[in-house]
Amino acid sequence: MIFALLFMSKVIFYAENEEFFDEAQRQMENDPDLTWNYVGKQDPNPNVKAITLTDENGKPYIMWRLTK
Repeated sequence: MIFALLFMSKVIFYAENEEFFDEAQRQMENDPDLTWNYVGKQDPNPNVKAITLTDENGKPYIMWRLTK
């Protein structure tokens, strides 16, 4: 039962963020020098697709960025 819940959570998370994952994969295929880097809590760039977290005040932020 727990396995099924974990599996469904992963499926739903991917389905909700499929556009982000597809774009990240496309960018990494076009530029193999790109890597995921921890950047700490930062405001997301509104011109770049991102999976954001939300702080206690409802403000979105990111913690990782795809960079060279």
